[in-house]
Formats: sequence, structure tokens, C-alpha cells
Amino acid sequence: MAITLSYDINTAKIYIDGLTNNAYYKLTQIGSNGSGYAITGLTGITNYSNYLLNSGVTYTVTITDTSTNIGYQIIKYVDFDGSFLIGTGDSKYQQINITYDENISSFRPVRKDALIETIGSKFPFIIRTAAVNYKTMEFSGTITSEMDIENFSSYYNNGLYYDTSTERNFREWFELWINDGTPKVFKSATEGCKIVRIHNLNMTPIRQLGRVIYNFSCTITEIADLTSANLIKYKVVNGTSTAVTNYVYPSENLYPSLALYPGG
Repeated sequence: MAITLSYDINTAKIYIDGLTNNAYYKLTQIGSNGSGYAITGLTGITNYSNYLLNSGVTYTVTITDTSTNIGYQIIKYVDFDGSFLIGTGDSKYQQINITYDENISSFRPVRKDALIETIGSKFPFIIRTAAVNYKTMEFSGTITSEMDIENFSSYYNNGLYYDTSTERNFREWFELWINDGTPKVFKSATEGCKIVRIHNLNMTPIRQLGRVIYNFSCTITEIADLTSANLIKYKVVNGTSTAVTNYVYPSENLYPSLALYPGG
């Protein structure tokens, strides 16, 4: 079976299939924005998914079977819409596609300044009091089982109809997953990829749809720079895997992409 490399716009991921379980591979992925990674040892899997991609970037992905020295390559301009949340659950990576009514009502860079007024000065002095520098946003969208395109929850609905039981089961799964207190990655075309924590979750039933479908809102707060070390530290990726422990980044300062597996 030949190795195939493809890009799926619906899940905004690059997918590699046809790997041999006992073969030894070398994988590199470099983006036109300078981000990328190299994996010197990739073994024990038959497919590979990379979810952490930035929209508007051209990626060159090369995978080589070191036993035969045969290589395969894809050069792909990545472009996607909507927002995604990536986290872990059930011992695998899970990505939820938030497409319907997704909105960021505010996006606030947080810095800590102190305003000091003195008797002898007409104007105040403003002093930066801390090294704090992160982003926080108010995010909202609609909860439907169509968000789970890859059926991580086992409740995926193709949108032909809305089943009350399926939507309730998925909503309960989504509530536990998004509100479990673990770090996740927020990915969107306009905001890029960020390591975040999600809090202040609120869900509102849509009366016009008989409360089968709910809207939700939450606060998303950036908690760390997007680096390989932080992705492993906060367990957004599986730090016990051979692939992760062999990551080498040509650049870590331009929103590096990190491959996540198993995903397919």
C-alpha cells in the first residue's frame, strides 16, 4: 500500500495514511511562516494526523521510510474557516469544529499597569507593574453533534435531521469535555493557535428549536506560549509517545505547528 498525504479542509488537518506499523519514518513539516518540526523517529502507527495548522500558510510535508529511503511529499496551502478546540480524552486527541454562529465578542490583551497621581503633577504616571502579557476572549457558538466531524464522541450527526436523544447525549459529552479544567488548543484562521483554558461556560437552549439545540458561551484565556515544551507540559499532546519526545523545532517563535496522533 502506497503512502498518501492529504489535506482535509473540513477538519483543517494534514493526514498521512498507508504507513507500515513496524517501519521507521522520518517526518518533517515546514511552514512558509518559518514554523515547523522534524521527527527523527516515527514508528508503531499506520496513520498520522496533524491538527495544529495555521490558516494562510503553505506547508511542505515530507515523510521518508528510512529502510528504503523512499520519500513522499505534499506542498499545501492551508485555508480554513471557523474555529476549532483541540484537547485530549479517551486516550486520544479530540478536535471539535465550532462552525455554527461562532463568534468572538471581545478579544482583550491583558497587561498590568498602575496609575499614580501625585500632588505636584498635573498628569498621572503610568507604570507597568508586572510581566503579565496574555490574551483573553469571550467566545460563543452553537452546540450540535455536527461539530464532531470525526465522531470522537460517538454521537456524530450528519445534519440530515436532529434527533433529541443524540443531541442531548452529545451536549452532555461536550459539556464535560470543554469544562473538564484541562488545557486545550484554540485554533482559528484569524487568531491562530493558542494554548488556553476554558472557563465561565454557559449554555442556553434555543426555544425556536424545541430546546433540542443549545447555544453556549465561555471565556477562553491564553495560559502559555505555543511551544513543543508547553504542549507536552500541559498534556495537550501525549508526552509519552516516541514522536513527541523526538521533536526538534527549526523555529519556535512563529506559531510552530505540532503534529498530534493518533488521530485517524
